[in-house]
Amino acid sequence: MRGRAHRNSVRALWLCGSLWVAAGAASANDRWRVDFTIDNDVVVDEDRHYTNGLFLGVLAPRDKVPIWIRKASIILNPFDPPPSQALEEGAATDVRWGFALGHEMYTPENSALETVIVDDRPYAGYLYARFEVARDRGRDEQAQPFLDVFQIDLGVVGPSALARQGQRAIHEVFPSPIFQGWDNQLRDEPALTLRRAHYRRYRGPDFDASGAWSSDLIANIVGELGNVKTAATTGFLTRFGWRLPEDFGNGRFSPVDATADASVRYSHAVS
Repeated sequence: MRGRAHRNSVRALWLCGSLWVAAGAASANDRWRVDFTIDNDVVVDEDRHYTNGLFLGVLAPRDKVPIWIRKASIILNPFDPPPSQALEEGAATDVRWGFALGHEMYTPENSALETVIVDDRPYAGYLYARFEVARDRGRDEQAQPFLDVFQIDLGVVGPSALARQGQRAIHEVFPSPIFQGWDNQLRDEPALTLRRAHYRRYRGPDFDASGAWSSDLIANIVGELGNVKTAATTGFLTRFGWRLPEDFGNGRFSPVDATADASVRYSHAVS
């Protein structure tokens, strides 16, 4: 039992993959961005708890922000509304908007039991659509860059999320156990989550004279309110690499003056 407990503690590791695609003009903020992320516990060779997640997000270029979204961005900071020129059609703006589709799958540890497991995470699927508006700030003032985000998630928890069918299809292709207790999954319920987040990036030391090899730290604080999750969290991401993008993770937000060719990048991390 002691060895099993030790293995289970190690199996808190997750495998995360992220693919983003940018295509368009020279400036990184003048492109549509697509972000595809997969979370899966295949790295620990055991399905349990949060066992799989899929996320497909699209971020619009800064010149494709409708006037009503620019005006709505006042919700991010009522005391600091967008400048008047940013409310003109075609004007440069630090306001961005995006939308996404997400799917999450949750299962208990025991795959063989067909009855309700009262002392473990219940079977559940979560399918949702997301709308977000954000402001990328602090660059013109030569301050620490920061990002304010407001998101609305609308979806469903329960059989309509199709988690049972999705897991069965995958496990029939790959040699994995078929979970037997999906008849006890959480019932259908509409899902709504409001999320407010703040990210701040701190540049770390450079590791060569040219500054091509560098590091940074991205701190965050997030508040969520809804019938799926109500929480307040904080954390940070540290990065080290060659020509790090001046964004806030996943290549989603870049400064107005950033330039790069159209590209496709894949990255993965174990944390």
